[in-house]
Amino acid sequence: GLTIVLHSRIDRRVQRILYRINVGNVYVNRYQVGAVVGSQPFGGHGLSGTGPKAGGPHYLSRLFIRPRNPGEVDLPGRSVASGEIKDAIEHLASEPVPVPAERMELIRASLREGFPANMPATAAIDAGALDLPGPTGESNQLELRPKGTILCRGRDAGAILAQAVQALAAGNRVVAVSGTGLQALERLSGSGLPIRVLEGSVECHASLGALPIDAIATAAKPDDSRLELRKALAARDGPIVPLVTELNDPIAFCNERSICIDTTASGGNAALLAESDP
Repeated sequence: GLTIVLHSRIDRRVQRILYRINVGNVYVNRYQVGAVVGSQPFGGHGLSGTGPKAGGPHYLSRLFIRPRNPGEVDLPGRSVASGEIKDAIEHLASEPVPVPAERMELIRASLREGFPANMPATAAIDAGALDLPGPTGESNQLELRPKGTILCRGRDAGAILAQAVQALAAGNRVVAVSGTGLQALERLSGSGLPIRVLEGSVECHASLGALPIDAIATAAKPDDSRLELRKALAARDGPIVPLVTELNDPIAFCNERSICIDTTASGGNAALLAESDP
């Protein structure tokens, strides 16, 4: 969704609703219009956008040209059917996702010396909510939340490992389809992180359009292969599924959420602030 407005003096109720909803901008005890650049970055999730938010700290960097994956190495491998990927996603749905403080430690412990080059940037996304400027009496924060389930595909060992690490560090569940780099990926899957590894390659891009995924990280060359993948994602119903092609872009595996709270609205009966929901 795009935005939601909450009016309540019971902080516990506000926090409970914030935990359950999936929208880009939240306004608490204030009006819903008038997002200010730098204070309330604007943009939603699903059908309301894929990020980064306009007017936010991550927006400008998306306009720069980034180094892209040079493409897949053409290694032999079996074709992984969409049914296998769907089964892996269903198995992952019941697996717990480690809390932010544990994710990077599990990744480091499983990979040992085999860290991808993007590890420092990836670790930075676990810093918690970012306080943004605003007038007196107003609290503004920007949160990074996981997108959900990420499909990582590519036959290059370095690329598939970088994709998986960035997606897992952001709190996502991951299905990795690769013809190489399997040893490092298997270490990740055996460390308590929510990842399934399938050996081979995805040949039919059209079949990906029906999978219950929230983003695809690809190592395909910028040619007809990537174009066909974009067409398949554009043709699907429901929320927009972004295609992540950059080598080092941890924010692309996150949803941004802006929370603006009018802190002056808690006046009146102070006893209400300590009340719990019925």
